[in-house]
Amino acid sequence: MSCPDSSNSKCTSLYTQGMYGAGCAERLISFFRTTAIFQTKQAFRSGRNACFSFCRRADSSCPGLATPGFAILHKDLLVPFDISPKLVQKGGFLLIFDCLCRRIHAMIIWKSKIGKKGGFFMIRSISIGFNTMDVYDFVKTMYPGGNQLNTAIYAKWAGADSAYLGYFSDDVRGKHLKWVLEKNGVDLARCKVLHGQCSYAMTTLVDGNRTFHGTRKGVNAMTPIVLDQEDLAYIKGFDLVISDCYSNLDVTEIQKINDLGIPFAYDFSEEFTEDILKEYCPHVDYCFLSCNQQGGEEQIHALLRRVHSYGPKIVVGTRGAEGQIVFDGEQFYVGKAAPATVVDTMGAGDSFTCSFSVAYTDSKKTGSERVREAMDFGAKFAAKICGINGSVGDGLTYEGNLEDLYSDEDGYVYKPYKKSLGDVQAK
Repeated sequence: MSCPDSSNSKCTSLYTQGMYGAGCAERLISFFRTTAIFQTKQAFRSGRNACFSFCRRADSSCPGLATPGFAILHKDLLVPFDISPKLVQKGGFLLIFDCLCRRIHAMIIWKSKIGKKGGFFMIRSISIGFNTMDVYDFVKTMYPGGNQLNTAIYAKWAGADSAYLGYFSDDVRGKHLKWVLEKNGVDLARCKVLHGQCSYAMTTLVDGNRTFHGTRKGVNAMTPIVLDQEDLAYIKGFDLVISDCYSNLDVTEIQKINDLGIPFAYDFSEEFTEDILKEYCPHVDYCFLSCNQQGGEEQIHALLRRVHSYGPKIVVGTRGAEGQIVFDGEQFYVGKAAPATVVDTMGAGDSFTCSFSVAYTDSKKTGSERVREAMDFGAKFAAKICGINGSVGDGLTYEGNLEDLYSDEDGYVYKPYKKSLGDVQAK
């Protein structure tokens, strides 16, 4: 690979040696990922100094690189490189700019709130499926939920670009769900709004563990998602697709997605039989199964090996607090759940599915190192999600009996619950 400016022989030589361009980007990305960087202004300053130091070492071969050529790119605006609190808070892109060649040779993405965002990823992820409200009647609050609403927001929190494709109801709950996704920066370009009421699931907590005990399907859950050509063209612009057995996608739609050639993560939860696995798995790249009721490790190994033979590249068996077992066709990997202060386990499974898939897809590593890195990131990310109320916070409060209120739109109080993930991480 040569420098974009072939007239500069020194720069070409340096580029070929991998000192910057792809080589530099990989080294810098590795540095930032292995350092708790940008959590504080001091850490941010350390990262900046490391970048300058790296470039000074390249100075003997390419003087232009050592000139003040750093900038922060935020919302498509170039501003002078500094460590102002406003820029540190918002995050952005760090560009290594060679003033001699007038070319950008490397880019590093950074997020200041690493406790919330969790990582640095260069991929685009789209979640396809339904949305609902998880009703905590004992506190008169309903929280945004639905597996793919969760994973769309989690992908964003993990540091990836994220989109959601699904159907919203046009009642106050549907509007709230849409608002929560927009608040978190999730792209909703291909979503539709349908006339009718939103689904909900009645939920209780026992020692922080969530239990469902009744659902009411709304228009958003009863309407199958059918992907047209415009939807497929849109999806093709992403690097990862996430969906699951509750998504209202039948196998025909799954096949359409698979034909796009994009890595496809699919969570079967506990809703699988051998026939379902045989039908769906040939169209799935990353397969997730809830294995809490599947026996010990020996039985789970046999299940994962069998499912892998149906087509997926990676098969993951999740076991809640017992961790995970992953099979990549060559070996089994056993992971532990990360330590967590458990407030509510709602969303824990979705958060692992999403964060593992994002990390695995984004990784430039191979083999066991790639799998273990994704498992570690997924476990730590899921532990953080257990520290918030609901799957993503931002609950909607109400008064009175739920069933009575469901037919009376005026009974709902449009007041988002304040304790979201950002509030928890800030403490």
